[in-house]
Amino acid sequence: MRNAGSTVSLDQQVPNLTNALFDNLIGFYRLANAHGAVIDINDANGNGSIEDLLNPGDIGYASSALGQYKTDVLLRLGAEGDTNKNTSVSQFGDVLINGGEYYAPFVIANGGNLLEPGDTLAEGIAKFLDINSQNTAATVDNFWNHEVAYFSFGVANPDGVEHLRSYGNNVFGFEDLPGNLGVSDFDFNDAVFQIIFA
Repeated sequence: MRNAGSTVSLDQQVPNLTNALFDNLIGFYRLANAHGAVIDINDANGNGSIEDLLNPGDIGYASSALGQYKTDVLLRLGAEGDTNKNTSVSQFGDVLINGGEYYAPFVIANGGNLLEPGDTLAEGIAKFLDINSQNTAATVDNFWNHEVAYFSFGVANPDGVEHLRSYGNNVFGFEDLPGNLGVSDFDFNDAVFQIIFA
């Protein structure tokens, strides 16, 4: 997502299209360019610089990407439609996007499981980075409760599979099941959201 600078909000009805058993965290992270690179804020390559670029699929991409999430663009969707857990449009509010910046969406499948009562969504991301900073893929044995981040760039995902689909009109849907284990339904309705630019 790149814009000349505007206010972003969510459509009131679109999150109702979400149909997921997993309790997911969704957000946007800042890109360094249109190819999906992020700034290596954790010095993943060990060269002493935190200004290098990491491309999707590079070691350390997930932790650097999630370390640059847009703090006011976080959603909780899924959890079998539990309205006590899912982010409402009124809770989300409006977000200012600066002109000339690139952002891409991510989902942390099962990320809502990390939240204790009273935790913020930002605390959920921090907990995820504490337990799975390398973004280790889910397995057949643990995919029901393993927290894993998926990005809009398939090569950045630990299963190497696309997890985001555009439905047009700035409506997007995530698939939260791993695509390499024979368990995914590939329905891309596990976190559905629409971005409105004003």
